[in-house]
Amino acid sequence: MVSLPTGESVLSSVETRLRAVGGSLAGTHPATRRLAMALWSQYVRLYPEVANGVLATRVGRQATVEPFRVVEIDPARIEFMVESSALPRQARSDDVFPESKFKYAGAVLGGDWDRSCERFEDSELYRSFRAHFRDGVDWAATPFYETVVDHIEAGTTMWGCRTAGEFRERCRDLDRLYDAIASHGFRSQRELATSEIPDPVDGDSPPRPHRVRLVNDELAVCIGRDGDFLFLDGRDRLAIAKLLDVETVPAWVVVRHREWQRLRTAVARRPWLAGQLQADLRDHPDVDSDGSAAVAGRP
Repeated sequence: MVSLPTGESVLSSVETRLRAVGGSLAGTHPATRRLAMALWSQYVRLYPEVANGVLATRVGRQATVEPFRVVEIDPARIEFMVESSALPRQARSDDVFPESKFKYAGAVLGGDWDRSCERFEDSELYRSFRAHFRDGVDWAATPFYETVVDHIEAGTTMWGCRTAGEFRERCRDLDRLYDAIASHGFRSQRELATSEIPDPVDGDSPPRPHRVRLVNDELAVCIGRDGDFLFLDGRDRLAIAKLLDVETVPAWVVVRHREWQRLRTAVARRPWLAGQLQADLRDHPDVDSDGSAAVAGRP
């Protein structure tokens, strides 16, 4: 398990109070729900700045770290997973990154967390998606369905589902999601928020303006020491993107390995080094083609 960076304890107490106040407001005054979400949005944006030391990367001659940066990548490049399973954390006993994604946003971490041997396409979830969408196997006949229902019947809520019937409805949502991506392409949360196309899985909760700012529903990845993309979250969309051979998908870069950040910083200081990188690194979405460290505006 990789620990959170320093600065987490004070912010955790703030989070506890925000959750309590927000829950109270939403429960007694539903009209204030949007205000509560706005306050939570500001907290989430502040957290990486303080806890993960992102502010420190913006001074001196270092490669900039944007905690909520979204890049376009080929889904085929997302080969391995950070965690041991593609299922949500409720179904896992041990996690590398056990806290909410936003708490790691912009973090630069050392260690061997990027040395994963778990391939996304070998996961039970992906194999079941492939069996259903390519081979026409009914959801209920897939190992993924059986595993999730077992967890639900044992008392674990999965994707908001508390009964097998609710999960069957979610599987129908996955069918609609597949059809939507096949028909309209793979869209970012920003594009979904400004289009008339509904999100078959997530709907409008929380309100879309906040989803856009938090990018919390985007496919989430980490970048290992060698520049490899590792899957962190967004399993449904990644599986479908791979099955549909989508060329590129928007992905939120949550964590970078310390060695990768050192390479980014070296190129930021001496752009001519970019010409000496191997081809896949010269074209890496986390490093601009002109050799400078990638910098993007906030969503």
